[in-house]
Amino acid sequence: TRIVFYNDDYIRFDAAGSSNVMRIDSSGRLLINATSTAFSDKFYVNSDAYATGGWRVGTAATYVGKLINEGGKLTLMSDGSRDVQIGNNNNPAMLYVDTSAENVGINVTNPLYKLHVDGQVKIQTTNYEMLLLHQSDANGGFIRFTNTDDTTGWYTGIAGTEKFIISRTADNTVPIITLEQNGNVGIGTDSPGAKLEIVDTSNPGATSGSVIIEGRRDGSPNVLTLRAKDASAPAGALPDGQGPVVRFQGFDGTDFENMSYIQVAADGQAVANGDAPSFMAFGISADGSSTPSERMRIKNNGNVGIGVTGPVAPLDVFGAAVQNGSTPGIKLSSSNTQQTVFAIGNTGTRQYELAVGGTASSVPGAFYIY
Repeated sequence: TRIVFYNDDYIRFDAAGSSNVMRIDSSGRLLINATSTAFSDKFYVNSDAYATGGWRVGTAATYVGKLINEGGKLTLMSDGSRDVQIGNNNNPAMLYVDTSAENVGINVTNPLYKLHVDGQVKIQTTNYEMLLLHQSDANGGFIRFTNTDDTTGWYTGIAGTEKFIISRTADNTVPIITLEQNGNVGIGTDSPGAKLEIVDTSNPGATSGSVIIEGRRDGSPNVLTLRAKDASAPAGALPDGQGPVVRFQGFDGTDFENMSYIQVAADGQAVANGDAPSFMAFGISADGSSTPSERMRIKNNGNVGIGVTGPVAPLDVFGAAVQNGSTPGIKLSSSNTQQTVFAIGNTGTRQYELAVGGTASSVPGAFYIY
């Protein structure tokens, strides 16, 4: 081993037949396994280096941090609560760690959250589960979308353990859309009782509505289609007498009571390809009841039945008034005076009565068939 002093240029250290194992040049730089360097660093190693302790950095008077082995983990550790940043000459803070708040920023030097990113984020994987958001308790968790003031916005996520929501508030006090585990969807309600339940508290005007569907098509647009299948045999043809029902209900102060319905069902046979005869039935609830009964039916041949389900004429009327009673079975009245214009039926002792222009008892033109 020898030390060579070469004029005033450098000091060279040789060992075991190898020269220039280490050198100190005229600029005071320490070079290991090198004779020169294009860099101005005071310490230069031309090979791998290994440390069992750590590399400490700072100024002449201030210690900043160190790169160490912490329990088998490569660790960049700052002194005290000093922040840590990683970047390049143009952007030294591409990754910024606020060690006091324990927040991490990407292109952000004052991260306000555990991860604060200024820019686009792309997640790419071959797994179906691309992003897992986990709440440590049963209260649920949300993703919040805000505007520039970072205060108002939208929330979407899990409310409790049962519901996925879109809301204007984190506690879902103003529910917009709710999706339950059973597949029910609520708009304006957080407890939908059907596959789709809409609650509108906006009191829409007469020219608007709680639900508006606009169809655009040359001719008459199909704005709404209601379909029906047999539940026990969904792959088979819809049987005779079955079809979709639109039901109307009213609130009684506690729950909802049935008021009326409209049904369209297969008429006389099961639905077949290119052959779907049907009837349309209208039912309402009588006074003292909340079970609607059918009042009118339109058959597939165009016959209309009132009080009868099998009309045999274009207009077939059946009821107690036709058979026996004091009021006619068919009556046409004036819109202003409610006086009879035309009436036919059983009234008292007369088998049939035909009155034109007023009541049968007051109009000279009335006549009766006994």
